[in-house]
Amino acid sequence: MSLSIFDDMEEIKPFSEYPEEDRKKIFSWIKENLFVKDRINYNFSGYTIKQRLTSETGVYVRTEQFQEAMTEAGFKSVPRSDFLHGKDYFYNVRVVSI
Repeated sequence: MSLSIFDDMEEIKPFSEYPEEDRKKIFSWIKENLFVKDRINYNFSGYTIKQRLTSETGVYVRTEQFQEAMTEAGFKSVPRSDFLHGKDYFYNVRVVSI
């Protein structure tokens, strides 16, 4: 039997199962840096926003978990159709500054 590089990979856990301290950091950062807009903002992808979140908080989240956090925080999303390396989304977000 051959081993896959994915055999040792940790299963992606839902954002709701993240440690409470990390969830608080993420929601605090979202509240301080992002605002809900009426329309989807195609200027900043979720990947870009997520990288800034990680850089400023030290908390890493995968795209799926970030989308869960954004939805829980009241944002809407649309899939990014031109993203070739996995999933990404655009959100109805106004970003303080990137």
